[in-house]
Amino acid sequence: MLPPALPGARLKLRFLFRWLLRRLHLFAGDTCGALLIRDDARLVHYSAFTPRFWRFPFLADGDLQIGDTWTDPPYRGKGLALFALQTVVRVTREPERRHWYVVEAVNRASIRVVEKAGFTLSGEGTWIKPWGLKLLGSYVMQTPAGPA
Repeated sequence: MLPPALPGARLKLRFLFRWLLRRLHLFAGDTCGALLIRDDARLVHYSAFTPRFWRFPFLADGDLQIGDTWTDPPYRGKGLALFALQTVVRVTREPERRHWYVVEAVNRASIRVVEKAGFTLSGEGTWIKPWGLKLLGSYVMQTPAGPA
């Protein structure tokens, strides 16, 4: 449910949210989790991955969305995010599976990581919050860029 020594309540809530969605069978598949990188007991990076659910309706059955990701500021620029992304893709690879990575256009560091990993732009979208509730929000693809 919760990996040991997660820092901060916000991060714990993110892990609990994914655990709850899985337990309630709200994911379109069973493959979900997170890759954690530690320096001794200190968490320095994580990359979570989930199958389709209401937040990512554009994913096909079997696809995975990688995110959210985070790297502790003193450890940024050391290749941890690229290593984690490549590892998640390698260990979850299946025929016909596509891996998605949703990132805001202003997050240049994250975009560089996914480009180094060989990802290409599949489209642009927006975050929709029904009734102003983030919990019910989803990403809606508005301008597909072609095949992924």
